[in-house]
Amino acid sequence: MSNNSYFQFCPIAMAAEQLESRWTMLILRELCLGSSRFNQIRRGVPRMSPTLLSKRLKEMEDNGLIVRSSINETSEFLDYKLTPAGEDLSTIILDLGVWSKKHTDANKNLANTDVALLMWDIRRNLHAEHFPLDAGVVQVQFTDAAEKHRNWWMIFSAQEEPDVGPIEPPQEVDLFLKTDVRTLTAVWLGYNNLDAEVQANNIQLMGQKCLQESLPRWFGPGAFAHVEYNGVVSQD
Repeated sequence: MSNNSYFQFCPIAMAAEQLESRWTMLILRELCLGSSRFNQIRRGVPRMSPTLLSKRLKEMEDNGLIVRSSINETSEFLDYKLTPAGEDLSTIILDLGVWSKKHTDANKNLANTDVALLMWDIRRNLHAEHFPLDAGVVQVQFTDAAEKHRNWWMIFSAQEEPDVGPIEPPQEVDLFLKTDVRTLTAVWLGYNNLDAEVQANNIQLMGQKCLQESLPRWFGPGAFAHVEYNGVVSQD
């Protein structure tokens, strides 16, 4: 029996033994939200070492929560997929997010801003079908971020899914969005309203008018933005 065992027959105790190891719930979150490759999962847990991620994935496989397989016969890359037992956790994981959005202090959440995680979450929630151009580039500049994380680019193409990263593409920028990390995070999580932040000049937009006007349709929002928060969000 595991050294982390509670030595209880209670199903909740047994579930806790599998799920409460550090990072396990966040790896499950990534898998529930569509990540399947190692590097995709890692982008959702940027503070986790690759060695520990490999260890946790192996534990989850041993516990019957995920399966791994080669993408194809010639590829070295692996796909990680939830098993039926893992999929049964999806609703629980997302419900935890709903509970947290309702009941945890938003100001504490916003004190833990992470630019790389924010942009990764934005990438998987972009609605390319509402992007008004066949192809385009959107630059996001964070005024308060470290130099290496200050500028990010979203690349839209009719042939591929949108890509987001800190490497400047050769194409010209069609829309320039300037803000600070906390402001965009608060909008993304649904604490603040996008249009209101633009009107208050906390989010500055420059570029093609069609992209500015359609921004609320193709830009997110995050998975928990719809959940009402009854507390007060400070403006600090």
